[in-house]
Amino acid sequence: MSRKCLLMVAAVLSVHPALAQDQALPLPTATAPQRGAQTNESLFEAALRSYEQGIAQGGGTNPQSRRLLEEAREGFVELTRRGIRNGRLYFNIANTHMQLGELGEAILNYRIALHLARGEPAIRHNLDAARKLCRMTFTRPTVSAVRDTIFVWHDHTSPAARLRVAMGAYGCFWLTLLVGLRTGRRPAVIWLCGLMGLVALASGGSVVYEQIDAAQSREGVTMHMEVTLRKGNGQYYDPALVQPLPEGVEFRVLASREDVSGAVWLQIELPDGKEGWLPADAVRLIGFDPPSG
Repeated sequence: MSRKCLLMVAAVLSVHPALAQDQALPLPTATAPQRGAQTNESLFEAALRSYEQGIAQGGGTNPQSRRLLEEAREGFVELTRRGIRNGRLYFNIANTHMQLGELGEAILNYRIALHLARGEPAIRHNLDAARKLCRMTFTRPTVSAVRDTIFVWHDHTSPAARLRVAMGAYGCFWLTLLVGLRTGRRPAVIWLCGLMGLVALASGGSVVYEQIDAAQSREGVTMHMEVTLRKGNGQYYDPALVQPLPEGVEFRVLASREDVSGAVWLQIELPDGKEGWLPADAVRLIGFDPPSG
């Protein structure tokens, strides 16, 4: 596997041995203009080298390793500003955030990576590990839990793979029907045609559902260490929960509204179904816009 493949190392629980200070190769910090002059390939290679050296020198536990990891993060993010979108790039961004202790950004970028490379086990593994670090857990409603169990194949396969299955099953449906009409084996034909039709409908419908859901649904992640979920769109409303939400909490956006000062608030739904309002500047929505700065 080439170095350009996904960093399959579990960055959340990285155990790379650290190099001694005199063994580490110094890597000069690239400025923004220097990064702008690099090709996409050389920028990715430089960011990857910074990431690997940051891991080797402590994985964010000292100023030198943090500097290298921040350099790697900026290099990867610069590629997204150039319009590059693929699962391995966002996976690398998420791994870097994870090493820097930026849980919210890590979960957000793992979610984007999983959307672009659904079914990739390394991404799901690191996302699950990052979620376990969130200081608040939620019990999903029974309906959601049942849905996740029944449609587990939907969440672990890519739309392209499901579309190929649907097209293959559709072709088999007509081929089986044609063979059955020629041989006269009607019971077997009915059973096989029904099975192929069901597979085609389920796989194709799954792709359509995902496209509609992606267009209509907005989700996000909390970015602050603590943010209070309120009963209305403003700081002057009472808290909706006893304790504030920690960094890394995922939610679904229901609506948005400004408060009396013009600040934007989002009405959100938590994984357990509870609802409330959060200031928009305390969260990031899952999407392809790179962070400012």
